[in-house]
Amino acid sequence: MENEKDGPSRIAAVVHLSVLGWSATILTAGYLNIIKADPTFVASIFTGCLAHYGITRSNQSGNDSDKKTKKELQPTTKP
Repeated sequence: MENEKDGPSRIAAVVHLSVLGWSATILTAGYLNIIKADPTFVASIFTGCLAHYGITRSNQSGNDSDKKTKKELQPTTKP
């Protein structure tokens, strides 16, 4: 009985991974000038698949000057 419920989730996982692999392949081939493709559409599919797995772009940068600027913008309170 449990195998019948696992079927659709396994199929969905295979489809998501297939689309993720396809879009990564097309993006890589486009950036290497192997094929001519519009990267905008494929990149949106790629990021959508990554978001399904909880992978998102980080907004934090490793630049120290950005961290100082953010600290300067925060109000300081003295006891």
